[in-house]
Amino acid sequence: MQMRNLRAASCFVLVVSLLAAVPKFLRADLITTQDFNFNLGDSAIQGVTGAASGTPFLTNPYATLTISADATTGEVDFTVSPTADNSSVAINALFTEFSFNTNLKLGTDFSLLFAPGSDSPVNLTGNPSGFGDFSYTIGDHTVLGQQSYAFGLMVADPSQATIDNFVLPNVDGNVFAAYMSASVAEGPTAGYIAVNGANPALSSPAPSTMVMSSILFGLFGGVWSYRQLKAATAER
Repeated sequence: MQMRNLRAASCFVLVVSLLAAVPKFLRADLITTQDFNFNLGDSAIQGVTGAASGTPFLTNPYATLTISADATTGEVDFTVSPTADNSSVAINALFTEFSFNTNLKLGTDFSLLFAPGSDSPVNLTGNPSGFGDFSYTIGDHTVLGQQSYAFGLMVADPSQATIDNFVLPNVDGNVFAAYMSASVAEGPTAGYIAVNGANPALSSPAPSTMVMSSILFGLFGGVWSYRQLKAATAER
């Protein structure tokens, strides 16, 4: 009888613990990702876009940005890559600079976690991209570019590590800009591309598979424990 009571009590404690843990999973331990299309190009980029400019040529959209935000650690990662049509060896699209907006303050609210070479965020006082002023830029368009340009930020308050905090249109309605170089029919070309805030997203923010699996595993464990509790009580 004591063993049955002990097993029933243990099952009850486990159920309560799981029920209390589920909201925690939902609040923290949550990594969201979202993709954006670079759908604007400056005059240099537009001039080599489309078959009329010769072969090879650039295709719009020019590149894809993936943002991954971890509300547990505070890390926010950005990765710029050429779209499939612009990723051929012949075109060799590369990226060397990235600009973004945020109300968070560098040095107080966030810091640079990693970036290519010795790149670091700086305050912008002008309009280097031709697509409006931006709060910060990563990199320098005068250095050698990378086909997959990635950098990470660390947000001091993890609860502020959200994609929304970095998707803020400037006065021209643009949320991101990047410097792109490529080889096309007319020879090497380079210019700025941008993500317009009117319709920037390819996908809505989604939690990571691993986190969702953890939540489902916890719920499954809760159901199993509840059945064990009912069985132990019935045996009494």
